Amino acid sequence: AALGDLDSPRGLTSLEDGSLLVAEVAGGRVLKWFPGKQKPQIILDNLPATRKGPEQSPSGVAAALVHAGATYFIVGEYRAKGYRELYRALPGELPIGITGQDLMAVRPPNRLTNPFDLVLAPAGGFFVSDSGRDAVWHIAEDGMISDYALFDAREIRLTDGLAVVAVVPTGMTLGPDGALYVASLTGYPFPPGRAYVYRLA
Repeated sequence: AALGDLDSPRGLTSLEDGSLLVAEVAGGRVLKWFPGKQKPQIILDNLPATRKGPEQSPSGVAAALVHAGATYFIVGEYRAKGYRELYRALPGELPIGITGQDLMAVRPPNRLTNPFDLVLAPAGGFFVSDSGRDAVWHIAEDGMISDYALFDAREIRLTDGLAVVAVVPTGMTLGPDGALYVASLTGYPFPPGRAYVYRLA
């Protein structure tokens, strides 16, 4: 059954009870939905969300997961208070940013630029893909950020010469082999057929 009336859903995480956690990037919500049922449960609402111009993507809640009784979610890009942050929300409490965001968020000390996806790390903490920094970070549960993978630009031969393009990490998942698989899109001039999925052991 289709779940309609959503406002730019991006992140989708399966939970142990058979439900799906939906991150609604433009709606500023995290929803819990049991497939086959029409009405989702609103887990979190009134989260940072910004609609941009018709040719730009909205920014807001990009991905969410549940860990140790709390809902964790990331909010991407946009220079405003509440964005570029990893949050923890306990039931019945307001979400708390855990990565050291400053109040104005103009130059966030936490190094997050445009967090895109969120995965629970097997050894503890979280992996966060950052499509603005071309990186995958490891974020500990106390908010400490460390480098996990930094992607260098790639040189690609085109019909009219060479192009240096960014590797932009987006969606992620842990494989059955324990490695982290990271999807990427290819930066300007966006040559077709030149993007990769990376395996990070």
